[in-house]
Amino acid sequence: DGKVFTADSGNIEYKPLPITKLAKTTLSTTVKGSKVMLTWTAVEGAQNYEVYMSENGGKSYKLYNTYASNKRLAMLTLEKGKKYAFRVRATAVVNGKTIKSALSNTKTVKV
Repeated sequence: DGKVFTADSGNIEYKPLPITKLAKTTLSTTVKGSKVMLTWTAVEGAQNYEVYMSENGGKSYKLYNTYASNKRLAMLTLEKGKKYAFRVRATAVVNGKTIKSALSNTKTVKV
């Protein structure tokens, strides 16, 4: 269950194991005019969330922005009449190494 107990000088100490894998988040979208609201589920251990956007029907994605772990909402104003696709993933740095979750489900919107 990710817990380690150690005995040091006769005392028992609880130490959580370092995170080695992050779960995949689930992405949802809401469109109002030219604004798109992205929301995603929290991932335990995540320090940031990377939002990726595609302007070519999901053929290729670019990192749009990175959000702190306490923020799971992004409001974007986009060009009307265009189709966009979005994906999100959780990230964390553990012992100097960046761990990334699998990319979320894809959400495609037309504004």
